[in-house]
Amino acid sequence: MLPETLNRILIIVVVLSMALTPALAEFGKFLAERSEELPEGDAGSGAPASGSRRAAHAWPGGSRRRMT
Repeated sequence: MLPETLNRILIIVVVLSMALTPALAEFGKFLAERSEELPEGDAGSGAPASGSRRAAHAWPGGSRRRMT
């Protein structure tokens, strides 16, 4: 059996992670949409202009999957 203090901490961590997951998923969608709007050779993004950034995030077959 776990000590009472550790048990409470673990329960708090689990509840917080479950509560934050939907908000973090929406934030991830927002960031993904925003990054798709950036121009390919944007000097401020720090990404190379060669397009290698897209290849790193592409799924097999060259298409990106969208979670809906």
